[in-house]
Amino acid sequence: EILRLNGDASGAHKVEISAATEIDGNLTLADADTMILGTTAGRTSRIANIDRDLTMTNDDLNQDIVFVGNKGGTPTEILRLLGETNTTRVLDILEVRNTINDENGAKLDLKKLRPGAPQDNDELAVINVTGKNSSLDEEEFAKIRMTAKEVADGSEQGTIEFWVRNAGASTYKIMDMTTTADSTVTVTGHMDVKGDLSANRFIFRNAIIPETAGQQTIGTEEKEWGDL
Repeated sequence: EILRLNGDASGAHKVEISAATEIDGNLTLADADTMILGTTAGRTSRIANIDRDLTMTNDDLNQDIVFVGNKGGTPTEILRLLGETNTTRVLDILEVRNTINDENGAKLDLKKLRPGAPQDNDELAVINVTGKNSSLDEEEFAKIRMTAKEVADGSEQGTIEFWVRNAGASTYKIMDMTTTADSTVTVTGHMDVKGDLSANRFIFRNAIIPETAGQQTIGTEEKEWGDL
C-alpha cells in the first residue's frame, strides 16, 4: 500500500503517503490544510498557511528548523533556527541589502521592548564577538553594549559602551559614551591619536607643574610640554 485517501463522517479528510512518491505536477492544499511530515507523536513537522502567513513548525521538543542549500555540489547548511535557545544561526555572512531607489541606507534594527514597564539602565542591545583561544575554548573577545540610561518620557538618554578583553581577563569597558558622564566620551586607559587633536578648550584634572621643582620649564624637550 502506497497511498491511502481517508475521510470520516465529519468531513475531515487525510491523504497518507507511506513510501517515496514522485509528484509530477502541483500538490495544492486548501488554505486551512496542513502538510505534516512524520508520524511519531511529538516528533512531527508541519507546513501550513495560517492567517495568510506561511508557517513552518517543528513539534519535536527543542529541535531546530534548518535550511540547506547546494553549495558547489555539496549540501550545505545555510540557515538554522534553534528551537531551544531561540537563536538564528547564519552560515558565514549575513547581508542586509537595500535596493530601493531613495536616500535611505540599509538598516539593522535592534529592539528591546519589555512587556512591562522599562527601567533605567536597561540593556537594549549587545553586539558580541566570540572566538577560540589557544586551548580551543570559546571566549568573548569584544562587544558593543547599548543601554537606556534614562527612560522617563521626554528625558530619554541612551549610552554606547565598547568592551575589550586584555591579558586574559574578562572583557572590560575601555570606552563609553554618556555612561560615566552625560554627553561625554570617557576612555579607560590610554588614547593614542595619530592625527590632530582639536578642542574648544582642554581641562586637566591635575595641575601641570615643572618636572623639577623651582624650574621654569614643564616636561622635557623630547616630550609634550617641552620648553613651555
